[in-house]
Amino acid sequence: MKMQIKGILFDFDGTIANTIDLIIATFEHTCREVLGFTPEREKIVATFGLPLPEAMIALSGKPELVETMRDAYREYNNAHHDDMIRSIPGVKETLEQLKAQGIKLAVVTSKKPPMLRRGMDCLQLTPYFDATVALGDTKESKPHPEPMLAACAKLGVKPEECRRRQSLRFAERT
Repeated sequence: MKMQIKGILFDFDGTIANTIDLIIATFEHTCREVLGFTPEREKIVATFGLPLPEAMIALSGKPELVETMRDAYREYNNAHHDDMIRSIPGVKETLEQLKAQGIKLAVVTSKKPPMLRRGMDCLQLTPYFDATVALGDTKESKPHPEPMLAACAKLGVKPEECRRRQSLRFAERT
């Protein structure tokens, strides 16, 4: 007997929000300011999905610069976020259809809670989601299963009744 899906867990960046240009511009600025060079776009894209410190080490090769890079990254991202975040065509309509079917929806992300709320509010996505799990909401972070399990608990559904939608892309990654 096939189990009915009662919940869907979405990643934020690149799945329900087009933040690709923002992320690339932020990494370009960070590397230019801290390292004195701008990596090729392909090298930046290859870090997508990594935790921010790991991405910075991959781009710089210098773990000792992670804090300096993180500060530059956050300053630029905060200043340019609202102007560069974009809606993805079809996302709102898809979320409306899922809600109409009674499916509970959550966002599970490596973003910090204030930036997640800001992004969801910018794109008017907040009303569609029943729960969010952001960086710091759980002891472990993605890709560890703890954030997804926390989202299931918040939704009141069993993990086997949920689907994780990180690979479902509404926009191209590059």
